[in-house]
Amino acid sequence: MNSLWAIVRKDFQLLRTDKVTLFFTFVFPLLFAGLFGNMMGGGGSKQIKVAVVQQDQTAAATAFVQTLTDADELKVQAMALEQAQNAVRKGDLTAYIVIPEGFGERYDAVFAGKAPTLIVGVDPKRTAEAGLLEGVLMKYGADRFTKLFSSSDAMREQMQKSLAQIQAADDMPAAWRDLLNDYLPKIEQLLAEQPAVEDNTGESGFDGFTPLNIEKQEVIREQKGPGHAQAVFFPQAIMWATLGCIMGFGTSLVQEYSRGTMLRLRAAPITTATVLAGKSLTCAVTIAIVIGTLLIVGRTVFGMPIETPALLALAITGIAVCFSGLMMLFAAIAKTEQALNGLGWAVLMVFAMIGGAMLPLFLMPEWLQNVSHFSPVKWGILALEGAIWRGFDVQEMLKPVAILLSLGLIAYGIGLQRIKSLDAAG
Repeated sequence: MNSLWAIVRKDFQLLRTDKVTLFFTFVFPLLFAGLFGNMMGGGGSKQIKVAVVQQDQTAAATAFVQTLTDADELKVQAMALEQAQNAVRKGDLTAYIVIPEGFGERYDAVFAGKAPTLIVGVDPKRTAEAGLLEGVLMKYGADRFTKLFSSSDAMREQMQKSLAQIQAADDMPAAWRDLLNDYLPKIEQLLAEQPAVEDNTGESGFDGFTPLNIEKQEVIREQKGPGHAQAVFFPQAIMWATLGCIMGFGTSLVQEYSRGTMLRLRAAPITTATVLAGKSLTCAVTIAIVIGTLLIVGRTVFGMPIETPALLALAITGIAVCFSGLMMLFAAIAKTEQALNGLGWAVLMVFAMIGGAMLPLFLMPEWLQNVSHFSPVKWGILALEGAIWRGFDVQEMLKPVAILLSLGLIAYGIGLQRIKSLDAAG
């Protein structure tokens, strides 16, 4: 039994001396769980993103727009009509709300018999969001009733406005005009005889008017994703294969140091930089071969369309350079195979999670899309998707490829300098 506990103590002492392995054994799982839980639990905004097109510039219309802007349920952007329609069509916004001419006049005239009209443009397939938005609009449209019937002064003012509009309405039947002209002044007189009541936000119990008249316009949303399922899955599969490839080469490089192979190579008439460059080049070529093989399988076996095949060479080059450089950096930081596996897979799993290797980029919530900019996996997938189904031109492809090349060269340079410094230190 004493021998058993001695072995346990020895293993824990070895673990304690390897700081990288210690961190990724005890600390990183907690960070990973927190990040993954936040991803699966949402974290994005629950507000409905809408555009407001204010065509009526009256005070009442402006006040209603401000009410919508302040609403907790909505995230409002002011736009021109054409801009709003394009934003909804592209899926950037859920809907647009048009405040047409005449809205403010009807909004103020509660007793005129016509509810103010809003025009709402939304994709007919998004029935849940449309229903929720309509409920929100009705809620804030009904606020004027609550304010009106909780204040006698406000109600008297509204009576006077309504009487003026009734007198000016040429299309109102004479019988209705006579009835309202007789009825509304009497109500106004009764209100004037009541003691003043302070405004409050309590329930008025009034439910006899329609808050708003909502006219819906259908806006067919453009397809944001690919038309072929394999066009989503193959870029993800390619990135997972790439991650596995660099971990394999990184492990072999660490093994060559730990087993003395690098010492024997350095005895030959070649520099350390040449040896490491050869290792990195082999990794890059292997990545390119793996990617090419998977793309051929996807095209020939699964019928995956490729919109711009000529740009695939740029995408593959960027990915190969980037991740072979990361391989060199990981191998330079880790001193043992165990440390490399802990460091490498931990970092790469985070890159994969936020970079679109688990959840497709075009389905990510907005907050996660912003975070994904820090992941080279995101730029690798974007470059592949740009050639496979996004229809990138050369200029659009240059951005992800340039980022991949820059990351790869920087990582390779840092890794090379660290290995040289370790060799010099003996």
